[in-house]
Order: sequence, then structure tokens, then C-alpha cells
Amino acid sequence: MSNDLIIDMKEEDKKVIVQALQNGLERFNEHMGNTRTVTNMGYTGTKWDMINTECRDALPEKKYDVVVCKRGVWQLILMYDKDTKTLYTLMKEKRYEEVCKTVKSNKVHYLEAIATVNKGLVEERQEQIAFFEGFNELKVEKMQNTVEQLLNKIDGEVKKHVLITFTDKSLELCSISALIVTPSLQILCKEDWTEYIEPKYSLDVSTIDIYSEDEEIELGLKVTKENIDNMRIKRNREKRNRN
Repeated sequence: MSNDLIIDMKEEDKKVIVQALQNGLERFNEHMGNTRTVTNMGYTGTKWDMINTECRDALPEKKYDVVVCKRGVWQLILMYDKDTKTLYTLMKEKRYEEVCKTVKSNKVHYLEAIATVNKGLVEERQEQIAFFEGFNELKVEKMQNTVEQLLNKIDGEVKKHVLITFTDKSLELCSISALIVTPSLQILCKEDWTEYIEPKYSLDVSTIDIYSEDEEIELGLKVTKENIDNMRIKRNREKRNRN
């Protein structure tokens, strides 16, 4: 495998992304419990609002630019690693599978377009993979226009795109993977991040070490792992606001 065909995010950042997803799902679960409505027409959008916000707040600003892009009524975040020039996006695994089934239609999904940045990663395997397999010239042109619009807010070269897919059940994160794909959504590389999902449990306050920084925590209380990670995210948010 080419050295470029790897997921080169640092392990600590993988853990941050996974924890942010868990926090977003938990935050939405609490929102649903506290807000009683007859209908839930904004269910999906509100859940993604919270997931996207948690990811934005969790990633350190010195290393990542996180920008919001609009696709019709939908909004997504682009997470750009300034060191590796890699762009990360999020999608539910089920939705990814649905997009795969319609990939050869004349319509252009943003995932097909943004995956064109991976073209240089598969040149050595052209005899095995037709990069724009099944696409006519009109669709290729639409894809190129779409990716230009998506990357307009990214300040820097994008050398690689990585799609992060996940599954959840009852608003608890079950699995998560990182994929490098072609515009035809063929998988070039896949990495399982499920091992980074933290189980829900309580920690005794005496065992807590939050990067050697003091927090005002009342002794005798049980502090959850989520509380600790939220403290770290809070610090990242405060640093972001100061800059």
C-alpha cells in the first residue's frame, strides 16, 4: 500500500473525534428527554447540529480548521488537518451505503465530488480502478464545480479526503470507521476506530488527572468519563474564543 493510502490522523485526535461523537449523541439524547413534543420533524437535523458542534469544539484550533458548508437545506462540517493537508467529513454508515447505490445517477452527491481530491492517491493503481468509472463528461464537470464550492472556505491545499462513518443504536455509538474512497465510492483504505469508543462508567475523583490542570471538583462526587472529556472540550472552546 502506498504511504499516501493511510489514515494519518494522530491517535489522540481519533479519540477526540470518537468522544465528540459520543458526546453529541448523548447531548441529543438529553435534549429529547427534556423537550417533549407531539412530533419530531427536526430530529435528524438537531442531532447533527449537536454532533457537528461537539466535533468543532473538541478539535484543537491550532491543528484543525473546521468550516460549515451548505448543500441545499443540509449543512455539514469540513474538518481540515493543517499539518497533513487532510480533509475529514462525517456520515452515518447507513447513509454512505445508500449513496453507494445511487452513485452512477446523473445527480452529484457532495461525497462523490469531494472524493475527487483523492485522485492522486490511485494513479499507481489505474489498471485496477477507473477513477471516474461510469461517469459521463457532464457529471464529471458537475463534480469538479461542486468540489470547488466545497473547498472554497479551506485555507490551504487539500491532498486527501477521509470519510468517517459510524453507526449508533438508541443514541449510543456502536461503531466508527475511517475510509479513503474514490468518487465512485470504491474503498481504497479502511481503518476501524471502534476500539476508541469509551464505555459509560464512573471514575473516583481521586484518580482523575486532566492534563495536570486543576478543575474545581467537589470531593466525594463521582465524575463520569464524559464529564472529564467535556472539561477538555470546554478548554478548547475557551481557547478558540480567545483567539
